[in-house]
Amino acid sequence: MSKTGFYSKQMQASYPPDLTTHLLVTKSLLKFCYEHNYKNNQWIEMIENCANKLETGEGIGAVRCYSTVPLGKEGFNEWYPTPVYNNETEEYVKVMFDALVGLWSNLMKGLSTRYNIKQA
Repeated sequence: MSKTGFYSKQMQASYPPDLTTHLLVTKSLLKFCYEHNYKNNQWIEMIENCANKLETGEGIGAVRCYSTVPLGKEGFNEWYPTPVYNNETEEYVKVMFDALVGLWSNLMKGLSTRYNIKQA
């Protein structure tokens, strides 16, 4: 924290937070999953609910939807997508999926911190 409190002032000035990036990343993750035939429809539905909440500006609701998606061992992120396009390799699609999940998770965790919502 700086002596001027600039960061805190900027955080307060932008409240409620702009959810555009959160929505774009969530939709990109969903698009990737649709295109690469992700099979667990329950988790996809949870992420779709998150996107719907973001689209309507309901950040708190989006965080609650995010928190229902299990990440970690045997969770949503433990998937090995197969290439569907000619220019894709197994390594490429795995790294892209991991990157999208990681960015999505980091953004949503930041939002939960912003709204002071404790994660389970």
